[in-house]
Amino acid sequence: MAQRTSETLFDRSLLAAALAISRDVAISGGDALSPSTRDFVSDAGGGDLFYHVTGPGGIYITGYAYPPPSLAVGRARIG
Repeated sequence: MAQRTSETLFDRSLLAAALAISRDVAISGGDALSPSTRDFVSDAGGGDLFYHVTGPGGIYITGYAYPPPSLAVGRARIG
């Protein structure tokens, strides 16, 4: 029961982060995340934020083309 609750909370945090990023992408035309979104996602994830957003067909929209080399092994995928 505790693990399921933990997973649900984590999933909700990921969803909230994805929605915040998508909002900023729409507002800025894909140029940047607002400081409040960067802070929110960093706080929720417990560290620096490196993101990569693709659209339908895998078309690059915004974010880092590649994660920093030290993080490439442990990257997460949303969606």
